[in-house]
Amino acid sequence: MCAAARDPDSVSPSGEGSDGGPAARTSGVVPVELARISPKRIVVAVPPAPPAPPVRTFGAKMWFIGGALIAGGVGGYLGGYAQRITAPDRSPSVAETEHAIPATEPVAPRETAPARILLPRLTVDAVRLLRADEPAPLTIAYADAGSNVSVMIAGLAPGSTLEVGSPAAPNAWRLADADFEHAVIKPPRGFVGVMDLTFELRLADDTVGDRQGLQLEWSGASAPAPTVSSESAPAPIVSAKPPQRHLEASEITLLMRRGTELMASGDIVAARMMFQPAAEAGEASAAFALAETYDPLVLEKLATTGIKSDIALAHQWYEKARELGSTAAPGRLVGVTR
Repeated sequence: MCAAARDPDSVSPSGEGSDGGPAARTSGVVPVELARISPKRIVVAVPPAPPAPPVRTFGAKMWFIGGALIAGGVGGYLGGYAQRITAPDRSPSVAETEHAIPATEPVAPRETAPARILLPRLTVDAVRLLRADEPAPLTIAYADAGSNVSVMIAGLAPGSTLEVGSPAAPNAWRLADADFEHAVIKPPRGFVGVMDLTFELRLADDTVGDRQGLQLEWSGASAPAPTVSSESAPAPIVSAKPPQRHLEASEITLLMRRGTELMASGDIVAARMMFQPAAEAGEASAAFALAETYDPLVLEKLATTGIKSDIALAHQWYEKARELGSTAAPGRLVGVTR
């Protein structure tokens, strides 16, 4: 603050020159009387108050915020544009793959699946329940064992034999690969009981590749043996009704398949062994097939040697097949009686 003291000689005795005179109005200084210390007065000059700052309005604030948003958007666009220019081009498939894989999970390397090891396998099946003196046909198959394999059968009852193969040890039999289709166990005469058989698949180096077990049981009265007639032999005694027996459907299927194979190969006697148990169990197709093994017209077409026909047995089994529902049996009955 600046103060100006005026000389008493320049102020009129009445005080008009300092308070309201022309001198005071022209200078813009308002005299203030502080005190009467002396006959003279001290006058302090007070400058006018500075002008108030301008008040910012709401419109100015909105302009400032809008400008900041525009600047941020332009900066983001320029940054993304520069990134797209510098980034390498990717095909749509690569982009989709990268989008499908979460960024937080690392991509694991593809593992190679271990090679599957194939082990030799052996399967054996047969009719499980048989009559005394009835042969037991076997179904033997194998897989993934290579060539030159064989099967060792152990647990045979003493005196048992097979139509193919050769004895390998007491109560054991060995079959070569070519013998599997004709494997039939012949029990000892009059044998009644159970055979717990063990089948071992032997590889080319005679090591055991697989092992299976099978239980066969012979019981009841002796089964009638298939008749091989000759011109000089007397006619066989034919029973009016063949005995009835029970077999599972799987056993009948096995017997029919083996009998058909044997019939096609010309082994008529072995085929009769397969067809007869199924026919006695009530299978019409088995009774018809068994009748054909005795039918002279059928045997003539097969050109078999050493097998004689039997019209009586052919008639018996054709009649049985007709009773069981065979539609072809009546026509054969007419032909076989002529």
